[in-house]
Amino acid sequence: MEEESRSNSNEGIKITYLLGAGASYNSVPIWNKQALSMEWVAEFIESRIKYIQYQDDAEQRHKELVENNIINDIVFNLKKYSKKAQEFGTLDIYARNLYLLENFEELNYLKYHLSIYFDIWEHFVGDRNLLTDTVKYSKIDKRYYSLLSVLLDRGKNHPEVKKGVSFLSWNYDLQLEMAYKSFMRDSEKQTIENVNESLPFFEEEEKRKIIHLNGFRGAFKYDDTIYSNVDKEYWGCLEDYLLGILRNKDDFNSSGVNRFNIDYQNNIKYAWEENSKTRQESIEILKSTDILIIIGYSFPSYNREIDSELLKAFEESSSGKEKKIVYQNPTDNTELLESILKYSKPEHYKNVSQFYIPQDFLFRIEKKEITFG
Repeated sequence: MEEESRSNSNEGIKITYLLGAGASYNSVPIWNKQALSMEWVAEFIESRIKYIQYQDDAEQRHKELVENNIINDIVFNLKKYSKKAQEFGTLDIYARNLYLLENFEELNYLKYHLSIYFDIWEHFVGDRNLLTDTVKYSKIDKRYYSLLSVLLDRGKNHPEVKKGVSFLSWNYDLQLEMAYKSFMRDSEKQTIENVNESLPFFEEEEKRKIIHLNGFRGAFKYDDTIYSNVDKEYWGCLEDYLLGILRNKDDFNSSGVNRFNIDYQNNIKYAWEENSKTRQESIEILKSTDILIIIGYSFPSYNREIDSELLKAFEESSSGKEKKIVYQNPTDNTELLESILKYSKPEHYKNVSQFYIPQDFLFRIEKKEITFG
């Protein structure tokens, strides 16, 4: 689609991607499908344990999982939270309910199971249909590969995201990080910590390239140190992953730690929770953003106050360049978006086969802007 050239110089343009659930649509179930998939994961665990219990060719080291109280507790709670998601509409709303009732212990426990659910879904349940769903989920939404193939430059040790590009994500998943991992040298050996070194997204990092507004799965905090849910030797298969969960329980329990001392509050931390460092960092990024690209986000009511605050920061700051908002979503929610905005008029793109990339930013020419795909 051709447009008039931008009136300003393209040098130093900063773009920010704001990712909603639809940005991971081909890999992670959204809305009511997430509730169903959580129950599916619980049943998947049960089926694997039954196989270990009754099949002679099951590996001996996995026998520990059979009739294990911790594993049974995880299965039970995944089903429980699946029901809560169906009851409240989404788990985000149920989490808000717990927060308002000051039930922080249960909120932390919910975050623990959310982290495990996303670990299992993203690593072990790819390339499957969910029940009668028409979507065949892949481990990584391939649109991220396409996006990063353009937005990465060669770096000293690993490829680096182009200067001036930032990501804000409402998603717990690590789709972007996992796609980036495939561009790293010896990618199969790289851990979540290795990815963070090259593509910073942990809250402790001073300058994050990716900010997860609600936090992310796969890690927890103890004594100001970030730990993976399981160590890297336990990622080979689902059964090994569950053994890794047991080993972590053993390690921390031997130190007198119970599940509520293991802190998931920072790694999955909703933007509406108090003392959200993430919200303020996101505001600062948007203040210096010239092009805001919103992908697959529906602006739910429970995030409306924060969305208004973020978009206000984008609109009311001046970088000396023309500001622009692109909204990429298969359905036209621009009326809702415009009700939040004060001055800007977003451009709407329904084509979601690939993520939108502004051509003038990529090639420093003042001629066209295109949507790949």
